[in-house]
Order: sequence, then C-alpha cells, then structure tokens
Amino acid sequence: MHRRWIVRLALLLSVLLVVAPAAALAQPRSRAAASEAAAPEAAATSQLAAVGCKGTACNGLDPQAQGCSPDGRNLEEFFTGYYRVELRYSNACVAAWTRATGDCDAGCIQDHIVQIRGYGTKGTLLRKYSKQTVRNGTIWTKMIGNNTAIKGYRSCIVELFTEIVEECTPLHAA
Repeated sequence: MHRRWIVRLALLLSVLLVVAPAAALAQPRSRAAASEAAAPEAAATSQLAAVGCKGTACNGLDPQAQGCSPDGRNLEEFFTGYYRVELRYSNACVAAWTRATGDCDAGCIQDHIVQIRGYGTKGTLLRKYSKQTVRNGTIWTKMIGNNTAIKGYRSCIVELFTEIVEECTPLHAA
C-alpha cells in the first residue's frame, strides 16, 4: 500500500512538472512583458519622428545636425590613397550624403574634396555638394534628398584644384 502512494505521488509530480510550465507559456503576456517586447519598435518609430527633415527638405542640410546619421547605412564605399569614402543613406530622412575618413600623417597634403552627387534620367547630374577632406578624422557632405527627379546617387573624390574626378562609387539607384 505504501508503495502505491509513492508511485502516485511521483506520477502527480511528473504531471505538474510538465503541465505547469506549458500552462505558463500559454498565458497571455503581462502588460510589462508586452511593453518590453514593443520597446525596440517604439524606439525605431521615435527615431523616425525625431529627424529634422525628410526628402527634398534635407537638400543642403547636415546629416548629423538633422538626426539622419543614426540610421544611416553604407550603400557603397571605396578606399583610395589615405581616404575611405562612403555613400550613406538614411531611410528616416530619405536622403543621401558622402562621408570620408582620412588617415594620413602631417606630411599628407589636403588636396581633395569629396562629393555627393544626385543624378536624374540619362545620367544627368542634377545636384552636388562638396566638402574638403581632412588629414585625420571624418567629414561629411550636406545631403541630397530623394524625390522623383533624383534617380541615383554616387560619392566621388575629386582633386581640389583641377576638379578632376579621381574615383566614384558605382551609381546607386535612389
């Protein structure tokens, strides 16, 4: 008789160990858990609302000052001489810019500019902004906002005095 109770108790404990966690998982989430799960989505929405411009309203504006750089991503990049040149794009601001990082010593001559270029149909250059490179550190151009006329973007490095284009990213569709 004593042995039956031990078997029943063991069976009951086994059932509780399997059923209780499954029941807990099936319960609706608490408000705290639901708000924790929604936090990343709310942060992304809040960033979209926090930008200072969108589309053509960004033309000629600084991506850092307008809050566009946090969600900015590289569309293309290349390395040339002492510089890393990146074509950047912000979904929140619907705009592109060029960022360049210099890595050279004091003997390096600052004789280049970087440009963001916006092209229309048939490769027509519609808009560009330039910024002189720096020896060490990062600079960025002003932005070109996306609109129906802009069909593509490209980042270029240009010789400062002759304005000869040395290298560009491939044309990236807007």
